[in-house]
Formats: sequence, structure tokens, C-alpha cells
Amino acid sequence: LWMAQNFKGQHDKEGNSLTSYVYDNANNVLYDWNNARAGAPEGWHLPTDEEWKQLEMYLGLNREQADNTGWRGTNQATKLKDITYNGTDDFGFEALLGGFRSDAGTLDGINNSGFWWTSSEYTDATNKWLRTFANDSGSIQRNIGSKDFAFSVRYVKNSATVQDIDGNVYDVVEIGGQRWTKQNLKTTQYKDTTDISLVTSNWSVTNEA
Repeated sequence: LWMAQNFKGQHDKEGNSLTSYVYDNANNVLYDWNNARAGAPEGWHLPTDEEWKQLEMYLGLNREQADNTGWRGTNQATKLKDITYNGTDDFGFEALLGGFRSDAGTLDGINNSGFWWTSSEYTDATNKWLRTFANDSGSIQRNIGSKDFAFSVRYVKNSATVQDIDGNVYDVVEIGGQRWTKQNLKTTQYKDTTDISLVTSNWSVTNEA
């Protein structure tokens, strides 16, 4: 479950002030990486690089495309962008192109590009994975940025879990408005404790003409 608007809070969940940068209007607030992580409300978190990939694959990328860097796909960003930015906003994501703030303090790119943090580090402690949308493109760029830059922020709700009668725990992910377990069921009993018959022998299918 993703937030449907860019975050614009001024305090973390303990009430401490966040460092943020308002660019052009009060609805467009940018955060460096440390403040983006700190700002997550109770029960929410800054999405990982993999969580962005899962969203992108739901929108049509395959795994190989999702793992690539640079611009990927054809219309995945279009489905998420607000209609103001040549988007169709198919899911109410309302992606606004809020630009960025550089580590030197320069604000740039508003209405042309939008950048969103992930919580995932690159190969060094300075750069983090992020996502970029552009006004003139339907693709999504997977790239990196310095944690001292300030970008837009979305949060993802912490995954719920379910437990079967054997005590196996499964993570839950929401896709297309439905909640699915992230792992295959592996219980050996029905909920009334009746055993489930398990087939353990090898088998094969022969395609006969």
C-alpha cells in the first residue's frame, strides 16, 4: 500500500522537526535522504529499491527490465503521473514532478522531472537508489543520487503478516487493490486440524501425439 500523494510533513513520528525544502508551492516539499527516512509515520517506511521494482513489474516491466538501470519500460510512469504531466494516473498515485534541490542549495527541474527516494544504498554509503519520472517520457528511470540532494518522498505501509495453523508466517503484499501472501502456502493441516494429503513422489507429464 503506497501513499497516494507526496509527503509534506514537517515532523517525525516523535515530534522532532524535519529539515525540508519547499519548492514553488506548499504542496511540493523535498527532503534529503536522512530526513526522508526519519519522516516515515508510524506503520510506514521509505520503500526499498525492490519494492519499487515490484510496483514497476505490476505495471508491466519484467524482472530483467526492472533490474536494469537507466530508463526502462514504455508507459509505466504514464500510469502513475498526474494528468498535468502527460500522465493518465490510472491508480490515483498522483505523481507530481517536483524537481530537486542539489547539495549546493540549487532548486531546479520542477514540472519537468520528479525524483523519489528509496531506502536502498548503492555500492557506497553516499549514493542511494532512486526513481525519476519526466514530463516528456512514459518510462521510469532507475538511477542513483547523493543522499545530500533533496527529492520527493513516498512511503509504503509496513507489510502485514498472516500465520497458518502450523505456525508458518507469510508476508502480505497489496497488488491492484488485493492482498496476496508473498510466499506459497506450506501448511500440512486444514484450519480444523485435519491433515492435508501431501504428494511427495516425483511425477512427469508426457506429451503424446
